[in-house]
Amino acid sequence: KEFFFFAPSNRELDVKAGQSLDRARQLGPKLSETHFANAYMLWYRPDGKGFQHKPAITSFRRVLEANPHLSQENPMLAAESHQQLSVVYLHIGLMDEALAEAKKALEIDSIGSRPHYNGGLIALHRGDYQQAEEELRRGDIIEVGLNLADLALACLKQGKTNEAKNVI
Repeated sequence: KEFFFFAPSNRELDVKAGQSLDRARQLGPKLSETHFANAYMLWYRPDGKGFQHKPAITSFRRVLEANPHLSQENPMLAAESHQQLSVVYLHIGLMDEALAEAKKALEIDSIGSRPHYNGGLIALHRGDYQQAEEELRRGDIIEVGLNLADLALACLKQGKTNEAKNVI
């Protein structure tokens, strides 16, 4: 299969978001922000079609291609676009691509915690448990419950049973 399914979407929210995206396409079809909104809709609000990996990747790439100076003019959008690409690549098992995008996100936003969390997940999936532990310990993680479970797993895989227990 080309995609996976997750929790049903809020139809009213999907319709409103789709209308807003249509309006953005009318006002600025080539803007990075429009491409980001499109990619986000494809990835997070798939309208019952599952994760649309290829179209989402294409749209997230267009965000970065639409403005070669995006990382200077809008670093948050550039970092988030790389971060989202990393998440999509991780989701479909393209670890090298996921890691490359996570590194690009960190180059732009070294303070944010999500790129570190994602880097930790990538390292965890690659079997580099020490690197996973280091990344997962950095920054304030938004998804605390997930971070702690992943951190405990990284510790456990290194034989650090007591640390894993203390994390949870």
